[in-house]
Formats: sequence, structure tokens, C-alpha cells
Amino acid sequence: MSKLTDKTSLFDRIAPAYGLFYNFQKRKYRDVLENIKGQMDLSQYKSILDIGCGTGALCAVLSEMGFHVTGIDNSKKMIDIAINKLKEDNLVEFIHSDASKLPFKSKAFDICFASYVAHGMKSAERLSMFKEMKRVSKDLVIFHDYNEKRRLVIDFAEWLEGGNYFDYLKHFKSEIKDFFQHVEMLEVSKYSTWFICKNPC
Repeated sequence: MSKLTDKTSLFDRIAPAYGLFYNFQKRKYRDVLENIKGQMDLSQYKSILDIGCGTGALCAVLSEMGFHVTGIDNSKKMIDIAINKLKEDNLVEFIHSDASKLPFKSKAFDICFASYVAHGMKSAERLSMFKEMKRVSKDLVIFHDYNEKRRLVIDFAEWLEGGNYFDYLKHFKSEIKDFFQHVEMLEVSKYSTWFICKNPC
């Protein structure tokens, strides 16, 4: 079994427990999106792709703001929970898909988000995701992820998850700056940052 399959299997197993944090995650995302309003205007955009959407918390908040949102995740169990939680939301669609092979046409979305996804990938996996996000995005690619401010609980959780958190901390900034022409960083909480990549037409 490949490491990618192992990771998908892990997220399938933890999906029910992960879903218990859905409302907590929604509150956190609402806070972030409210706090950035004075620094970044998203109102000009309409369509958003959320890569690694999990149980759909970010999708739900973006939908509340009036965006048409598509959420994808490699874990079928996560997608099933997300569909159940937002089954009456007409602005959100969920698809079981791999971030390295997105089932969308080029320039299909105004913005592509990946929230707390990049830190769990190896460099080669991140590069594949960068390429696909750039391809399907018209304007912005936004990574919402950990910054260098460390907490023991995060270190331990990421170790249990079997991700590449420590490699991410070392290399992510240089990777996105090498791949995207223009990158801005916006600290959105004490331990997380938006890495905003402008996608030239």
C-alpha cells in the first residue's frame, strides 16, 4: 500500500471524529474571513474551489458569504460527511477527487483555496497540487496553513498524522515563491498565515 493510500485510509478512519469539530472549525474560519476584510476584498469574486475540504467547514462559511463553492477531498468518508452536513445548501458541491488531478477545465474558478493541506504533503506532492491549482484558477491561489510559530500540541498531532509538517516548515515558502510569480503573506491568526498567490492571465 502506498503512503498516499495509507494517508487516505487514515483520513477515512478519522472522518467521524473530525466531523465533531465541524462547528468549531466554522467559527474559526468565520473569524479569519471577518478579520481579513480590512486587508483583502474578496467580494469581487464568485466561484471558489476548496481543495482538501474535509467535512466542509470552510465551504459552509464561504457559501454563507454568497460564494459558489466546490469542495474536493481525497477521503470519500470526509466527502460523505460534508455532503450530509450541507445537503440543503445549493451553493456548495462536493466531489471525491485527488488534488494532483483535478476534474475541472482550466480557469474554472476565480479562487482556489487549500486550507491546512500543504503541510501534510511531500514536496513533489505539493508541486503537483500547485500546478493544478494554478491551472484551474483565474485569479488567486490561497494557501491557509501553519506559520513558523510552533506549538507542542501541533507538533505532536502532525507527528501522529504522519504528515510532512517539519519538511513543510523548512521549504514551503521557497517552494511557492519559486512556482508563483507574485506571493503575499497575510497572518490571519497567531499560528496560521494566508499565502496569497496571484495567478496572471
